[in-house]
Amino acid sequence: MGRARRLLSLVVALLLFVPGARAAEPTLDEIRAGGQLAPRCLTLYETYLLGSYNRAFAIGPRGGCGYATGARTLGEAQEKAKSFCSQSVPLACTVIAFNETAPDKRTATPPEAAPLVRDPSFPFRGPKEAAGVIIWGHGRAALVNGVREDRRTAPTAPLMRALAFAGWDLFRADRAPEKDNNVDGLALTLEGIERMRAMGYRRVVLAGQSAGGWLALTAMGKVEGLHAVIALAPASHGNRTVRTSRRDLALNDFESLLAARRDPATRVVVALFTDDDYDPDPETRVRLLRAAAKQPGMPLLLIDRPQALKGHSAGTTIRMARDYGACVRDFVRAEDTTKPGVRTCRQ
Repeated sequence: MGRARRLLSLVVALLLFVPGARAAEPTLDEIRAGGQLAPRCLTLYETYLLGSYNRAFAIGPRGGCGYATGARTLGEAQEKAKSFCSQSVPLACTVIAFNETAPDKRTATPPEAAPLVRDPSFPFRGPKEAAGVIIWGHGRAALVNGVREDRRTAPTAPLMRALAFAGWDLFRADRAPEKDNNVDGLALTLEGIERMRAMGYRRVVLAGQSAGGWLALTAMGKVEGLHAVIALAPASHGNRTVRTSRRDLALNDFESLLAARRDPATRVVVALFTDDDYDPDPETRVRLLRAAAKQPGMPLLLIDRPQALKGHSAGTTIRMARDYGACVRDFVRAEDTTKPGVRTCRQ
């Protein structure tokens, strides 16, 4: 009976943190302050917060817990969370935290930020309060019968939440299908940098997956003063011939991007993954990265084909955020990472 009362008290206390009529999501610190969740559930809650909306977290009366993220509706997320919780402890579970799809990106975007759009699923502090700003670039879909899929709906990688929790705002450089190419994408990114600086952001981080990561690496050779670049499985040469007829071109272009970096203080994060069909030669790309970190020299955080993450989209998974979020966050915000050389994440 005592445990049941404590559980009820926790649920009531958590619901007091409601920031709006349709959201109830305590921070990790608020959850810890409640002192009622087992260590395993605290770890799960931290992972849950990295996930995309719609999402929900549920607990049971005997230490069970479960979560769901990226559901089609809030109701679906809540039911899945209770189901996952019940699998660990077959008793009734209660949703203690949830959040639904955030408002439309353009509605949430300050007019002066255009053509960038703000991702409203991330916290927003503004240039005076934020540690800096991230400009996220999504991947590029293949052409099917001459038509390219619109990737503007692709969610921002959960890894970026590790920086968001550390005080960084996030905007997206969303490329329309008809302008989803390197020339127009680079122009959009460079204009976005100017807009963010005009708004007052002192530190700008470019980040992206696949083509978005390639554009981030390209931009560091075009502007001075970038704080950091984060490239997850950077790619620009397709997948069917990237390891045969286009291999040498892809590798030469990659080496040129690294050599063109204009600001020696710009810190660079590159993540490569096993079974990436868009990677021309991972061994050679690792060698090129390590060589560039020595000469001309750059502060490099290299995430080299982690065993638990495979495939071209591995960098956009919640597992990537859980396993490497803290490492990337610390590298980006550390005081000593302007020194050249290779750094890695301990796992």
